[in-house]
Amino acid sequence: MKTKINHYIASRCLEMLIGIYFLLGALPKGMDIDKFAVQIAAYKVIVSPHLLFYAALFTLFVEIALGIALITGLRLKGLTIIVMQAMLIFFSTLITYAWINYGLEDCGCFPFFKMSPQISLIKNAFLIISGLYILWVIYRVCPVQEANWR
Repeated sequence: MKTKINHYIASRCLEMLIGIYFLLGALPKGMDIDKFAVQIAAYKVIVSPHLLFYAALFTLFVEIALGIALITGLRLKGLTIIVMQAMLIFFSTLITYAWINYGLEDCGCFPFFKMSPQISLIKNAFLIISGLYILWVIYRVCPVQEANWR
């Protein structure tokens, strides 16, 4: 039983840290949404300036929503973590594509400082592994019958 509690505490700490990371990454993007749209343009996937702005807003919304959900523990039976995983895999694929095809130098993931694609991919891999651990805790270690916290 003590091991289950330790896994639960570790998974909640990871969720909160990841949520704080998402919010800290989203805040500067929201303060200068036009600069963030220019950063998205560096990926050369969206060419329309009008669509770039909406892509920036959508990305910002998802980051803030995920950050708040992770901090507050709103799991929605694991859907929050699954959405986070899907977003990380999508953006990792996008970063790899832009890096290989267009020489992307800054992913724009964390506007406070320049982050190379290599570092961003390592960071995303860590976040994906953390998300898998959280899902493991939700579904295997502490199923809903034993702990009503999902």
